[in-house]
Amino acid sequence: MYKFILRVFLVLAFILSPLNISTNNPFNISYSVAQAQSEQEDIFPAKPKNNIYVVDTANLFNSETKSKLVTDSHKLSQEYNTQVVVVTINSLKGLSIEEYTNQLFRKWGIGDKKENSGVLILISKDDHKARIEVGYGIEGIINDGKAGRILKNMLAEFKKDNYNEGILKAHKEITNEISSNKDKVEKKQQTEPSDGEIFLLLFVFGFIFFALIFFIKRDLKRRKRNYKNGNSSDSSFWDYFFISSMSDDINNNSHKNNSDDDDDDHWFSGGGSSDSDFFDSFGGGDSGGGGASDDW
Repeated sequence: MYKFILRVFLVLAFILSPLNISTNNPFNISYSVAQAQSEQEDIFPAKPKNNIYVVDTANLFNSETKSKLVTDSHKLSQEYNTQVVVVTINSLKGLSIEEYTNQLFRKWGIGDKKENSGVLILISKDDHKARIEVGYGIEGIINDGKAGRILKNMLAEFKKDNYNEGILKAHKEITNEISSNKDKVEKKQQTEPSDGEIFLLLFVFGFIFFALIFFIKRDLKRRKRNYKNGNSSDSSFWDYFFISSMSDDINNNSHKNNSDDDDDDHWFSGGGSSDSDFFDSFGGGDSGGGGASDDW
């Protein structure tokens, strides 16, 4: 029996020794996996919490360019529910431009989760490579051919070291494509009401209609009864209703006038918004790898 146990022990020692597993540290395997995951995380820039539209880790753009990109992207997001993000890095860390861009797109979740309406412009400075990655919901507007043409125009400026002019030109072409295809974007966002919603609306309107009939009939009976008893000064439900409505209108008009005065004061005081006011966040969008890549 002891010989059998000894043989099993020797076999296990022989199998485990090439794996370099120390009996003093049984968490070696877990540590190696965690270390690999950590190294994978370090490949990508940290996910921004605000001003998500420009992450210029390679320092290719000046402050004016960044400000315009952020402002235009925020406006596009508000009007068309589409996020256009610009990211610059120093190196692809051994990945292809397609792998890096697609993984970063999905990791951050650019664009709306339901519509997948995101666009990522990735620029790798040391590799001299760039890519425009397009979300599922935008592929009908910016196909691979259009993405390639926009990228070619941008890289023509990059070859002259005109990084600011190049990115602004590409960003403008993308936003123009999206805004000029407004009907396609809005059509994706519009949904027909379900049968349940229609039934609920009919139920609410029906309830209101029968409730009004009930109050009118009861009010007429009470008026008729009071008239027979010689009491004509009794106020009805409708008297209270109209007086209350007129009172609300007067209060609303007064409040509106006060608000207009406050707005005028704010306007003349020079109040406004800046880039730091844009606290947009990623919506969980996805991409299937559509877009175009090139180098300069």
